[in-house]
Amino acid sequence: MWALLLIPLISSATKNVTQKARTKIFNLATNCNTTLNRSHCSPAACCVQGPAGAQGSVGPRGGPQGIHGIQGAPGVPVTGPTGLTGPTGAPGPIGGTGAQGATGNTGLAGAGSMGRTGPTGQTGSGPQGPDGNAGNPGNPGPNGTVAFSMFYGLSTSDAYIDADNNPIPVAPNGPVPFPSKSTDSLGSIDYVPTFNTKFTLPNIGYYEVTFRIFSTNQGQVQLRLNDAAVVPGTVATFLHPCNKPSPESESDTIFGLIGSYIVQTTAPATISVINCGSIDLFLHKFATGSHPTPSCNTITIKQIT
Repeated sequence: MWALLLIPLISSATKNVTQKARTKIFNLATNCNTTLNRSHCSPAACCVQGPAGAQGSVGPRGGPQGIHGIQGAPGVPVTGPTGLTGPTGAPGPIGGTGAQGATGNTGLAGAGSMGRTGPTGQTGSGPQGPDGNAGNPGNPGPNGTVAFSMFYGLSTSDAYIDADNNPIPVAPNGPVPFPSKSTDSLGSIDYVPTFNTKFTLPNIGYYEVTFRIFSTNQGQVQLRLNDAAVVPGTVATFLHPCNKPSPESESDTIFGLIGSYIVQTTAPATISVINCGSIDLFLHKFATGSHPTPSCNTITIKQIT
């Protein structure tokens, strides 16, 4: 490494010595020329310039090559203008038919309103067709009344006391008695055993219940199914003019209570009529001269489905 550093120094020294020798020779030559032009020049002091010497050898090479300079920054690329569109080429041959694509999804329903109904077409003029075949017979319809029965109570004046089977008034919340049963009955609608005030509805279905009760005082009665009030099941009295006064009162008025209902059962049930008023209900007794067996109260029960 020191050798490399000395090379430039030696080269520089050699150049300085050579330059000094050349300068001296040049000055001497100059002095000689100048002396020759002078008349007082001494031959010893000046000499005539001799022929040029041979060219010296090439001096040693200079120092080592310098290091490469720093690479310059890359140039900024500039896109040139787009060239002109070339002419359209000639059409190519028609390609073969491609395979059919998959079916696309169903599009959304249109939002437009339905168009107006078109005009009615003309009536056809063809001949009437033959009658169709008779249809199959329909299912049998429901039967009429399935079962029925009527119950009643007798009440007369003293002349027919033997026909009076309603001798006492009906107390509040007490059942109205219907002691006699009509012989014209169908089915199994009957008394609840040991009671003449409550009746059985043995079958599931609909029943029509109708009752009428005459009394000598105002009152209210209520129809009850399984000891629960039928809604609306309360009947109030209404006034009915009478031709003759009753024995208990000189009034010409008889109070009547009449009700008619349709009730439904989902299991075997019972039915009764209750005095729902706050006072005793006195059943009307027909006056002397009446029919020996008049009825002051009746109830009819019919199963309709």
